[in-house]
Amino acid sequence: MFQILTILVSVGCMLGADVNSGLEKFRNRDYGGAVQDMRAVLETEPDNAEAKRVLGLSLVRQGKSGEAIDVLENAKAPGPDLQLALAAAYAGEKRYGEAERAIEAAAETKSDHDELPFYRGMLKVLKKQHRDAVGELEAAIQKDPENGYAYYYAGLAYSNTKRPDKMVTAFNNFLRLEPNSPEAPKVRSFLRSSR
Repeated sequence: MFQILTILVSVGCMLGADVNSGLEKFRNRDYGGAVQDMRAVLETEPDNAEAKRVLGLSLVRQGKSGEAIDVLENAKAPGPDLQLALAAAYAGEKRYGEAERAIEAAAETKSDHDELPFYRGMLKVLKKQHRDAVGELEAAIQKDPENGYAYYYAGLAYSNTKRPDKMVTAFNNFLRLEPNSPEAPKVRSFLRSSR
């Protein structure tokens, strides 16, 4: 009996470690590794909402928003974090109305969520509301100076509001934090051509 209990505890710890490992990989911007870890978790825990959230965001960061939507829409516990991940996936597929509804659903659940300014600013940039986006993205950067994509969208907003000094700073911070992202080659090329 003791051996069975020990095995069950070990298996439970391994499953939790997989989610934690995948989350750590996501935080370290190893999106491919996070995808692998989260898919492994979902094989044994198909309803794990956190694994679906991290998998979805990792897929978005790899430019696979359509695949992320499939994962995120099937989550059974759509809390505010999952709603924001879904907003990112919808935005990646240019489904802006759905992205906006997901952001507002997250805000209704948790109006002081730290990531709301980022997602609102991101969506405003994508909808070409650059002036309105600047304040949101500056607030997002202040809350999380390691959010590479907040700098990316801020760079786009600054570029379109004729603030080249701030644009260069924002894009350089984005490249420092997300050097291997799908957007990085375009940003590097843009910075070279704007000198």
